[in-house]
Amino acid sequence: MQLLVLSAQSPGALTAGAARLADALARPDAPALPDVAHTLARGRTPLRRRLAVIARDADAAVRALQGTDRARLVEGVAGERPRVAFLFPGGGTQSVGMGRELYDSGDPAYRAEFDAAADRFADELDLDVRHLLYAADPDAAARELLRPTRFLPAIFCCEYALARRMMALGVIPVALTGHSLGEYTAAAIAGVLSLADAARLLATRARLHESLDVEAGLLVVALSEAALAQRLPPGLDIAVVNAADSCVVAGPLTAIDAFEAALARDGVDSRRLPVAGASHCGLVEPLIAPLVACARRSLAAPTIPLVSNVTGDWLGDDDARDPQHWGRHLRGTVRFAAGVGRLLADPELLLVEVGPGRTLAGLARRHPDAGARPILATMAARGGNLGDLETFTHALGQLWCRGVDIRWDALFAGERRRRVPLPTYAFERVHHEHPRSADVLRARCR
Repeated sequence: MQLLVLSAQSPGALTAGAARLADALARPDAPALPDVAHTLARGRTPLRRRLAVIARDADAAVRALQGTDRARLVEGVAGERPRVAFLFPGGGTQSVGMGRELYDSGDPAYRAEFDAAADRFADELDLDVRHLLYAADPDAAARELLRPTRFLPAIFCCEYALARRMMALGVIPVALTGHSLGEYTAAAIAGVLSLADAARLLATRARLHESLDVEAGLLVVALSEAALAQRLPPGLDIAVVNAADSCVVAGPLTAIDAFEAALARDGVDSRRLPVAGASHCGLVEPLIAPLVACARRSLAAPTIPLVSNVTGDWLGDDDARDPQHWGRHLRGTVRFAAGVGRLLADPELLLVEVGPGRTLAGLARRHPDAGARPILATMAARGGNLGDLETFTHALGQLWCRGVDIRWDALFAGERRRRVPLPTYAFERVHHEHPRSADVLRARCR
């Protein structure tokens, strides 16, 4: 997968440059696409108006440059000091095969980071996440991925590897937040937890969930927090506030079944989340003490500012070092809507969902403060047109188009690429005459 980048001072020059590059790539003697990508990235000074194309071969690049395949073309205007925040999704986003394209052949550096995380969980849970995600029997693996001891480490490994890879490529976040499980990934990236401690704490949480002797469920409900609280029956809790009109209810499965039926009778939309067990409700109160005990290992202040689910606000240094934080995080309501609002208060911040799917990007776009800013995904959506490698490369292209400096040496590491002749800048050659130039010329001729 190649990322071709073009820039210019004006929209007209950018359009003309794209057309000239398309013509060059359509020729029989066109240079190899990796060399083209290398030359464009390393041999040209980036200007303000930008364009990026994601392509596997020259034919795909030509189609994108000519505008017939808009899904693989990105345009933007570079900001002066672009800033990025990472959003880490939680349970319910997992699927068999997620990240496989990145792991198998697309990105050796991603594979190395994934392996480092997976090896930690292998020690803690006697589980090889790789065998689960890339199993020969996808149906059996999908059933396994409903269990906390399976989906929690699987999602964490994908998120951690993606975040570490993006940071190595120069995409350094100035802020982080995570959705439930995602806060563990955010804590690991922020330095609150080491990778080893994050794996130990998350494995402990997963085992504790599976130790509960009651079947539980999670139900997404299309109501505001206030409206939901008025009709919530005893035994159920509001586990998550995702948006002004979207919450998640957690509790015993029998109570969830009855509440789902009652909502359907009243015409209120709801849907089940594909996970077993429940967090952020009264069922987990017996789990708080052992989880907090596990957290009493090594906690540090965040090196990257982190918005916590517990408050929907910045995690202070004292709270980050407090083991009780993880008990409050397990039991309390996930304040994602408030947390993403805190990030969106910065109008220049670019939000990037780092992990499987596009759930958080979709929720963030619905926030009233989102406006028209791009909110990016880094892994493929189920049923989408782009695979994981294309989606990841597309995100890099979008970030570059917004002014983020990509570390091309890290992107091309381990590959032998060379500079090749390509069309030069498409000057528009517009004649500009000074308003007084004719008068000056006449004066000199007298």
